[in-house]
Amino acid sequence: MSQEPVFLNLKTAASVCGLTPRYLRRAWPKLLADGVKVSRLPTPKDPQKGQLLFERRSLIFWIEQHAIKMPVNAG
Repeated sequence: MSQEPVFLNLKTAASVCGLTPRYLRRAWPKLLADGVKVSRLPTPKDPQKGQLLFERRSLIFWIEQHAIKMPVNAG
């Protein structure tokens, strides 16, 4: 049985990897280039920019590859 990917919003993704939402918002193109699955969900307020969503599994893999210490409750 394959599981559906779990996408995290900016605030939750930042919490999972111990980074600030501001850092993730600015660095998402680099994370995308490094293999993190990033998606933009259009919002009624700003359909051009939308809301950034990060796929949990690829984000955690990126954290492990870059030796960023994860919080204990990330798991």
